[in-house]
Amino acid sequence: MLWTVIGLFILILIVLGAVFGFREYYKRQIHSLDTRASTIGAEDIDKQIHTIKGLQLNGESLKLFTRYQREYQQLSESDGADIETKLMELDTANAQMRFGTVRAGLKETEDLVTRVRTQYGKIDLALQGIYQAEEKNRKALSKLRRTYDETRKTLLAKNFAFGESMPALEDRLKDIGDEFDRVDKVNASGDHQAASDQIKTLTKHVGALADLCAKIPVQLSLLVKEFPDQLDEIRSGYQKLHAQHYNFPTMDIPETINQVRVGIANSKTALFGLNVEASTKQNKDLAKTIDELYGVMETEMKAHAAIAGRDDRITQFIAHAQRQNRILMQELDHLNQSYQLTHGELDTARDLKTELSEMRIQHESDLQDLTENKAIYSMIQKHYDHAEGRLREIEQKQADIDKKVSGLKAGEKSANEALEGFARDMRAIVREIENMSLPGVPQDFKDQFAHVQQVIKDIDSDLSKVKINLDEIGEELIGLQSDMDDLKQAATEIIDAVGMTAQLLQAANRYRDDHPELKDAQIKARALYNQMQYQQAADTIAAALETAVPGSYQKVEDAYLSDKTKAPL
Repeated sequence: MLWTVIGLFILILIVLGAVFGFREYYKRQIHSLDTRASTIGAEDIDKQIHTIKGLQLNGESLKLFTRYQREYQQLSESDGADIETKLMELDTANAQMRFGTVRAGLKETEDLVTRVRTQYGKIDLALQGIYQAEEKNRKALSKLRRTYDETRKTLLAKNFAFGESMPALEDRLKDIGDEFDRVDKVNASGDHQAASDQIKTLTKHVGALADLCAKIPVQLSLLVKEFPDQLDEIRSGYQKLHAQHYNFPTMDIPETINQVRVGIANSKTALFGLNVEASTKQNKDLAKTIDELYGVMETEMKAHAAIAGRDDRITQFIAHAQRQNRILMQELDHLNQSYQLTHGELDTARDLKTELSEMRIQHESDLQDLTENKAIYSMIQKHYDHAEGRLREIEQKQADIDKKVSGLKAGEKSANEALEGFARDMRAIVREIENMSLPGVPQDFKDQFAHVQQVIKDIDSDLSKVKINLDEIGEELIGLQSDMDDLKQAATEIIDAVGMTAQLLQAANRYRDDHPELKDAQIKARALYNQMQYQQAADTIAAALETAVPGSYQKVEDAYLSDKTKAPL
């Protein structure tokens, strides 16, 4: 019984320890949450509101401030107050050891504190922006004022550089000065938001004025100094060149000068109205036109220098080329009576004759323009440059044609000599074959011989024509040379086969007593020989002799080649 009481007492102590432990744990959690709730930013916002109220806001700034102040008050009276209530309820529940209620309440209250802290942060940030707007506006106005004062100082100190643009610039200065006053009043009234919007517009106006101050002197200098000086120089130069009989067909220089002066007046009007963009564009076009005026005159001056002293040289060059052409034409007409000119030599020479005639006509026209002071030097320079280059090409072309056709007679002689050489070769083959006293020659050799003989006759006929085509004859001679080589080879093979057959038969006679079988081979070889199958006859007796007496064939062949005294065909 005693131990039961003791055990129960210990259990009660454990339970009580656990209860008090939970209560202390949640007490610390509640205290920590209470500390976080006290730093969510309400005090900072209260101070911010108090400070902003002292700025005496007005207009949009006041409306914006009122809106965020109301949002803060509503949040403080709802969620802010709710946080305090929930914290007190948590303390009570923890004291009553309703730990489940405490645990759920802590989570709910913690979420509420986080949400309120975020909303307070947004309100505080917005209020800071309202407070800083006044200082931001003040700094922006101060910076703009310095830019404005520097621009105004430049305009007044260097008004000569702005010419007749000054009245419009002074009006722009006054307008911007008035705009400063209006922005100052709005900012001073406390409507910093409206002042900020106006400062953005004012910034554009001040920047535009500073831009005008930088650009107008540059453009005005072009209009009152650079362009007029250039036009005076161009007019003076034109008058001198015109007096020296220069002509300018691509541009009416006096009229173009007048057009540029009108353009200068229009650009001034735009510039004095502060339309710098239009004036700048106009000035670029005027500068381009002035450069073109200089370029036209410079081109003719350079061309005049380039053609000086070339008149007679080109005249003589054309005359020389035409003389060459006449001589060449005469030679080609003569050769054309005897030879076929297969490479268009005559047509080419006629085309060159026409081109030279046209070139002479153009040159004579240029000389007449120079005499009558109508010359356009740049055009004449192009004619001269083309003529000199083309004349060199024509003379070279004519020389090439002359060199080529001058070899026609020599080519004809060479062709006749070559054909005669082939005829001699044919006669030599006939003599050689006849000297062998053969029973005849194979039909294929006869056909081959007849073909070569006919080709020689055909070429001889071509060479006997009134007009011969040496290109075709040259190709025929090349083919004939190949045919002649084949015929010589065929004749040599017959002669060698006949010679070897005779030597092999003699050798067989020497060995026939010891080798009676050679007699049949001799009979067969003689039969083949009489049938004009000379190579087969030689092969038949050679095979039998080599079988009967190994090595004997090589001895016979060596002896035949050594004793061979006839000249090769």
